[in-house]
Amino acid sequence: MAEALVPEAAMSDAPALSVEGFEGPLDFLLEMVRRHRVDLGRLSIVTLTDQFVAALEASAGRVPLERRTAWVVMASDLILLRSQLLTPASRPRRRRRNRRRSAAWRC
Repeated sequence: MAEALVPEAAMSDAPALSVEGFEGPLDFLLEMVRRHRVDLGRLSIVTLTDQFVAALEASAGRVPLERRTAWVVMASDLILLRSQLLTPASRPRRRRRNRRRSAAWRC
């Protein structure tokens, strides 16, 4: 019964990341970036990557390969989103691309 009171992010088994501007699990970071609650442009991608790689290496043998693969997909999504911040694209084109990607993830 007490488990229902715990936020979903606190129950995540994804690697916990800590950088200036965000502290929490990888899946929660991705969700907050997608909802525009966290500005990925302000976070150090190098620090995030270093922490992610360390967590991935530390989890070898403890966490099933399928779960670690999901983490890699989440991390690659963050890097893709960050790269989009660095490349100029027209707003309408960016919106269409984001809608297509969102629709693909819902399938």
